Amino acid sequence: MADLEKLLQKITSLKDEGRNLYIEKYNKAWILSIIRESDQIKLLEQRFKDFESHGIDIIDFVKVFLNMIEHTEKETLYIVLALIDLFKDICESYGLTTHVRCVDLVNYIIDVTTFISAKKLIRSFMCVISRLFTNSRPPVMRFLRGNSLQRNILAPSVPKLEK
Repeated sequence: MADLEKLLQKITSLKDEGRNLYIEKYNKAWILSIIRESDQIKLLEQRFKDFESHGIDIIDFVKVFLNMIEHTEKETLYIVLALIDLFKDICESYGLTTHVRCVDLVNYIIDVTTFISAKKLIRSFMCVISRLFTNSRPPVMRFLRGNSLQRNILAPSVPKLEK
């Protein structure tokens, strides 16, 4: 049992040259970024063609990706774990059990990319909103400084912010 614990400790504490833990570096997001950055979706479609009628199981899924992604021997275990996690997430997202088709993978990539883009957009929007409300004047007042009629009409409806 002690040998197993030592092995698990070694696996979970292995770091790259940049002192990043492999177990944290190689995850679903990393795999998706590799696919998007290197534009390997076309290659994936070609590799999935052989499995399109019934889909690809987890073993072939891992094999296909390992053959596409450049990696070292040290990285293999972590990439396999990330691929298993990706396969599982795709299955859970679309109610699949043991096989994934290329269309499922592409839809998953689109859904995740859309979600990430929306999340970034919301963060940017929240930053703008927080900047607008950091001044003592309400935001409407700052944009309508010159027009007293609009200021008088809108002033009662905009709460005064405290610092």
